[in-house]
Amino acid sequence: MRFKWHPDEDPPEIESHSKAKLDVLRSYLRAYFDRLNVNPNREERGGPQSLDR
Repeated sequence: MRFKWHPDEDPPEIESHSKAKLDVLRSYLRAYFDRLNVNPNREERGGPQSLDR
């Protein structure tokens, strides 16, 4: 479904299935980034320290 919406208007109503999908995605991303932040064995990429390897 496409919404015709303009930024000056109130946003369209979010349907319940869309809210459920957002909740699942939010939960997954929170668990994913929590795991990345506590894993001392993960490989760093792209930073200046990677040039020394």
